[in-house]
Amino acid sequence: MALRLMSEVGLDGSGFSTGLNKLESSAHSALSGLKGFFIGAIGVGTVEQAISRTVETAKELVDTSKRLAIAPEQLQVLRQAAKQSGVELEDVAHAFEKIDEARQKAMLPGQEGQQFMGAFKELGIGSEQLHG
Repeated sequence: MALRLMSEVGLDGSGFSTGLNKLESSAHSALSGLKGFFIGAIGVGTVEQAISRTVETAKELVDTSKRLAIAPEQLQVLRQAAKQSGVELEDVAHAFEKIDEARQKAMLPGQEGQQFMGAFKELGIGSEQLHG
């Protein structure tokens, strides 16, 4: 884009002022167009990333919900509580899985079952609660 500046010098200088105003107006329009283009391009990328993260988060919630046998709504509450505590949801899910493994072992007959049952009883959890 070539800019051509032409003016006539007279006693009032109005031609020169008009030329400068046109130049300023053209430059402003060009910059405004570029600014709009870049903001639009960045905006589209940002929206795409937000949608991608939302889909990933929803998939993660559904998968974790199935894995832990917890309703997705309850899992969202748990995730928020974990976030406020500075803990990742995956760490909480792993802890729940370990507790469930211990619960299953506590229901086994024999020495191993008794050890796990004793640990649960120390926490105030009885065999009826473990079976329910």
